[in-house]
Amino acid sequence: MSDFKPIETQEELDKIIAERVARAKATVAKEFEGYLSKEEYEKLLNNAKQEYENSSKKLNETLEELKSQNKKYESASVKARIAHEIGLPYEMASRLTGETEEEITKDAEALKAIFGDGKPSRKAPEASSEPLATKEGREMAAYKNMLKKMEGES
Repeated sequence: MSDFKPIETQEELDKIIAERVARAKATVAKEFEGYLSKEEYEKLLNNAKQEYENSSKKLNETLEELKSQNKKYESASVKARIAHEIGLPYEMASRLTGETEEEITKDAEALKAIFGDGKPSRKAPEASSEPLATKEGREMAAYKNMLKKMEGES
């Protein structure tokens, strides 16, 4: 107990407190050694925020693109269905205009009035009943074809 020395001046007190604060800082620094500093943490946090914003922007762009593409597919599907219901050829479905089903239906009916029922005006050629698997069958078909052409010329 004889080692105790009372503090008599402010300078002595400041010196003792400074030593204890330095020891505490050293202890805390040693405890958190290997961790990020505040500046490094903020830098990494800002980089992560920037990457998130970029990814979010790309995701929103992709989502809008997919929504647009889906709307086109839905519109094409509705146009094809209406063309079929009205009796227009499939090729005319892409020519239909309008935003709503009612507008597309009106346009399809107007096209049908202009072009008719869309059936071809001439008869489709009939399939040949001749067997073309053999050489003789192919020759016979060629002679018949040539005969039909000659009959049409005279």
